[in-house]
Amino acid sequence: MALAALLLSSGRAGDLWRHRRVLCGGVIVVVVASAGCMLAPDDHLARGAGHRRRIVLPATLALIPHLFTDESARGRATVSWVGTGAAHRCRG
Repeated sequence: MALAALLLSSGRAGDLWRHRRVLCGGVIVVVVASAGCMLAPDDHLARGAGHRRRIVLPATLALIPHLFTDESARGRATVSWVGTGAAHRCRG
């Protein structure tokens, strides 16, 4: 549920405030939350921040068409994006 909420809300935020800005803000949130997890005294406090990186997912996918103007390069970039996400989920 948290994943769906973050994907939808950060995707909409990217539509409103530009995906690059949301991506940069999301990276800052991930870094700060990761530092907080690292400093947490026990695993129970750190466990709640597991989906923080999902903030940047819609922004990265939305930036692909802007970064790769050639159609074949865009297709390869999209496949790489999906493959990386699938490999991460399988590792999990």
